[in-house]
Amino acid sequence: MFLIKWPRLLAEFRGALVSAAFGAVVFPLDAYAQKSLKVTGAPVCQGCRIEVQLVRALRPPPNLAAFIFPTALVHDRNGNFIVLDPKNAEPVHSFDSAGAYLPTASRVTTQLGRTFARALAITSGDTLHVIANEDAIFDGAGKLIRTRLLPSAASVYRALGFADGRIVLRASVGTPEAFGYPLHVLAPNGTLERSFGAEKNAAAGLDQTSLWRNWHFTSVGNNKFWTNDFNRYRAGLWSTKGELLEVVERDVEWFHPWESWDSRFDVSPPPPRLLSVWQDGKGRLWTLSSIASRSWKRLLGRSADAEGPATTVAEFTAAVESMVEVLDLKSGSVIASQRIPQALFFFADDGLVATLARGTRGEPIVEVRRLRLVTPPGAS
Repeated sequence: MFLIKWPRLLAEFRGALVSAAFGAVVFPLDAYAQKSLKVTGAPVCQGCRIEVQLVRALRPPPNLAAFIFPTALVHDRNGNFIVLDPKNAEPVHSFDSAGAYLPTASRVTTQLGRTFARALAITSGDTLHVIANEDAIFDGAGKLIRTRLLPSAASVYRALGFADGRIVLRASVGTPEAFGYPLHVLAPNGTLERSFGAEKNAAAGLDQTSLWRNWHFTSVGNNKFWTNDFNRYRAGLWSTKGELLEVVERDVEWFHPWESWDSRFDVSPPPPRLLSVWQDGKGRLWTLSSIASRSWKRLLGRSADAEGPATTVAEFTAAVESMVEVLDLKSGSVIASQRIPQALFFFADDGLVATLARGTRGEPIVEVRRLRLVTPPGAS
């Protein structure tokens, strides 16, 4: 039986463990956004549906340990998939476009040593950044090019690379200038260009970082990216210059904003959580939310007064489902909305989504899926 330690590992992947004592952190995005859009109403495209296609099932070879709990997936220009599984003895796993395991993974792991990797990013070419206490930079063959220091006292949770060599970090940084900001841009040479993402010191307390540190984000072109709240259906489009270009907020019955959650899905239905957003080539914004499964049941023998025990992959995937919506940013309307009976995790940069599933032996595997909007003939 393969077990997931709940809530620690699940919180690292799905979103933060939100402290009941401090509640959720909500940044005052609307106050300084250049554009604000409120989306309401039912889907306008009659007959449109969202199709989920399996692209690849990724699993380490039998001679290596199975995945424990992957937290990141990146996709390079050759179609290779790189998975980060921080708790594993082999934290970085590489697969080609057909899903075959690549030897570059072992080379990366060997050169990393016992460093606890926290984030992955792809920049110019196939340059891979494995970010831990420092930024280890590898070429497409898994050869270590160099390592470089991160900004002082940086604790990194997510990373996003751009083709010009810049990297956006979701991190807490201990310098006086950067402390209290969640987003930080590294120049191609690794120096800290700027920090932003909240009014100064709005989230300075370390106990209040549990929400924003687990946001996923996706790029738009070479100098913009989307990020999102976790406890509220709201997303923001940022430039790497620190400008908040647009805020999109959705008012819908199935997603009520909330302030605190103990992360226990086994004793009560989990609240809705906005996990990730992605803008496609037509300018449509795709949103991915996690919601309680229609068949959710309290697990026998579990108590809200005691820490949740280890949870199987089967129990986890049975507890939650996904809600995917496609928003028209020009008209402010919903094009399509669909409940998907799978625990999808987040969008990769090119619109692929990752999910954790069980293999033929019950072992955790990463499934890469693609979402596609299917429009009936004659539909607008």
